[in-house]
Amino acid sequence: MSDIDPARLMRFILEMRQTGVTDARALSALERTPRTHYAPEHLEGLALDDIALPLSHAQAMTKPSTIARMIAALEPQPGDVILEVGTGSGYQAAAIATLANKVITVDRFGNLITSIPAARLEALTGSGAAVVELSGRVLSIVGSYAEGDEGIPAAIVGSTGRLEVFVKAGSARDALAAARGATVWVRRGA
Repeated sequence: MSDIDPARLMRFILEMRQTGVTDARALSALERTPRTHYAPEHLEGLALDDIALPLSHAQAMTKPSTIARMIAALEPQPGDVILEVGTGSGYQAAAIATLANKVITVDRFGNLITSIPAARLEALTGSGAAVVELSGRVLSIVGSYAEGDEGIPAAIVGSTGRLEVFVKAGSARDALAAARGATVWVRRGA
């Protein structure tokens, strides 16, 4: 993912103001949370536009002005613990987390989203095949959700650009009895 040009970031914040977003804390949250890091890689160039971006599972990354208005209405405080239902790309939760103590997100799919970006996965494995292990199980890495076998945990680089564990027609969280902070092992395959 690319670094954000400071002039482009300034234009983005000014555009937010032009849409009617005036809350200084909400604008600060957007400024400190690089949307480009949460947008699908192929849409990264559109991340600083005030548009919704498509994600997998027929979801969309909410447009920034809407997120800013929600943050302003929520008025998160440094001691707050906030529950967000519908994780999406994780951008909104990350923006809110700049103002609150903690944000807990839940998605309806039961997918396990890691903090391992695609670039790190490639760096760990080089040009060889990667092996992903979680809860004592070796998971296959697939290129799309459709490639997964129904009911069998698999790994994918998801719409967030990070390694994700999923179960087609099921919940990876339930299938693997995994909890937040579970260790995911990635190594070079044979």
